[in-house]
Amino acid sequence: MRDIKTRYRYGKTNSEGRTPVHVDGAAEPAGHVRKIGRSSSPWHAVGVKETLGTSHPRKYEAAERIVRMVDADTMFAQDVAHRRARRTTPPQGWQFVSWEEVERQGHRQVRPVHRAPLVAAGETDRYPDAFAEVPVTLTRVTRLENGHVVISGREHGQHSPYVLLMDPAHAELGALIPDRAAQYEGHGRCPACEQDTALYRAGTRLACARTTAADLGVPVDHLPAPADHDSAVWWRVGDSARRTFELPDHGHAETGRIIETTTDITDRTRRARVDYGGRWAISSAVSALAPLAQEAGPLRHLGTDTAGTPLLARPRPVAPLCDPLPAGADEADAVAVPAHAVREGDLILADFRQAADGAEGAREADHFAIAYTAHPAKPCGECQECHAAAGAADRALRYVVLSTDEDGCDTWFRNEPVLIISAANLSR
Repeated sequence: MRDIKTRYRYGKTNSEGRTPVHVDGAAEPAGHVRKIGRSSSPWHAVGVKETLGTSHPRKYEAAERIVRMVDADTMFAQDVAHRRARRTTPPQGWQFVSWEEVERQGHRQVRPVHRAPLVAAGETDRYPDAFAEVPVTLTRVTRLENGHVVISGREHGQHSPYVLLMDPAHAELGALIPDRAAQYEGHGRCPACEQDTALYRAGTRLACARTTAADLGVPVDHLPAPADHDSAVWWRVGDSARRTFELPDHGHAETGRIIETTTDITDRTRRARVDYGGRWAISSAVSALAPLAQEAGPLRHLGTDTAGTPLLARPRPVAPLCDPLPAGADEADAVAVPAHAVREGDLILADFRQAADGAEGAREADHFAIAYTAHPAKPCGECQECHAAAGAADRALRYVVLSTDEDGCDTWFRNEPVLIISAANLSR
């Protein structure tokens, strides 16, 4: 460690008697010293961020106090940076997951953040200072109107209920799940047991619940189970919704604002409380809610299909009808092309249906809720789409496959128009 006496130098004293103190070769002074009166401690040291300062018997002691103040500021900044890094650096063997992902995937075993102090005084961000020592078995996640999140469940070996209330900054930190935690992938045929069942992905392996649990060494009931809410929209607090059921006439409107959501991890159900402007908020299954009609935007003309029919497109609907486009995607770059002209990496936005009133004889883009990336491939020959097209003698001339997944082939008529953003425009 350097001698403190070699770490500072004095600058030129100004007309008011203040002498700047430069620390560790910095061009700008970290403070100044000044002699005031004839007391036993006449030398006054004031840092650049201070208004009062401290008094000292000798000039060098005042200067050294400026050095120590710089060291304290540096250590504090390093500590704040370390705390901020902990927001995104999980313990070894674990990974962070947001509470929305917990709800969507149905993760049952998580380690919540038990202590979440502020990163620094005056800031609103928190950092994870302590987690649950062992995973908590979740039963319910409730989101309140004020942004707070309440999680319910039980701790390992404990019969009493577990409840944790988190403010928005605390909930933003999410929770921990194991690095090798399984992800629910949907239903399909298990490659291991050849049964049609729920499939899970652990690492690179896709398998049924029993096989996945055996691979991970966990009970089957510890695997995630997504909410079976039968709704194309993932409803959030603050969203506006329209009810699809009748209510007694107590001043309830047909549309309202969601003020609370509850995801039951155990029952795999999801409910929402909606304020319809009546005497009380109404709770219902989210499947009983529908999005509000969106105001139609201006039509763009995108040319014609192979039959000469005009192709039109309106601006992409916003959430909750459609998810945002990925970063780097600009809807202004969207073009209509035949399915056979779609290339690897193109972003597929919509197909085309008969246009709405006022555009008779035209076809209008019908935006997909989630845009997806094209990976053209040969037909797998085993999925339902392939079986449906198997009877066509000229199958290879009539159909193209734009992507594949565990559900099978994404098959299109080769001349069918597709609304895309080309891969070249995505990489600009």
